[in-house]
Amino acid sequence: MGVPIRIYQGIGPPTGLVVYFHGGGFVIGASGSWTTSLVSLPMVRGCVVSVEYRLAPEHPYPAALDDCETVTRWALANAGRFGLSAASVAIAGESAGGNLSACLALRFREAGDVSLAGQVLIYPGVAGSIGTFPSREAFYGLVLSRATSSLYWQAYCGGQDLGGDPFAAPLWADSLKGLPPALVVLGGCDVLRDEGRAYANRLRDEGVEVEEVTYPGQPHAS
Repeated sequence: MGVPIRIYQGIGPPTGLVVYFHGGGFVIGASGSWTTSLVSLPMVRGCVVSVEYRLAPEHPYPAALDDCETVTRWALANAGRFGLSAASVAIAGESAGGNLSACLALRFREAGDVSLAGQVLIYPGVAGSIGTFPSREAFYGLVLSRATSSLYWQAYCGGQDLGGDPFAAPLWADSLKGLPPALVVLGGCDVLRDEGRAYANRLRDEGVEVEEVTYPGQPHAS
């Protein structure tokens, strides 16, 4: 069975194609749930392919990542349908979708058979259950609770120990070298702010082109 998608096309000649992964803690959400974010993407004048990946707990890791890879490979192979080349295909996602974007970029780097124009990581969860981050301590209870975050992560893990798996918690990857350019968008009052910032810093330190944007006062999106 194929992976359901929604395709959003702008008016006028396309400028690029973004494969988009929604948020929802790997447990909730759908391809049309984050329409406001979709139309705000920098490349919306082109095309956005929103992916309805499988959700936990029924489909734990790596089901969602596999689905995101399947659709992105389809987009790379079929960019010509939109009047574009494979070189114009980027990936993007927010929260859990930001995690999937970062992890998929790592997976493609390891495979070595395709390249992406870029990765857009919108308040990504990149640390899994490991690490201590001030923003978690400061902002749990503002949109996201500690209990809910833990429950979602456990559902995604499905009984597996993913703490050190770079394709689930990319902040702990041995190397981030050779990844595509990244736009990292953070909320100033988001529990995921500091791990997203740590990831942007690691990317930058390892030679990846990074633009980091933080919006003061903004919490995690509900």
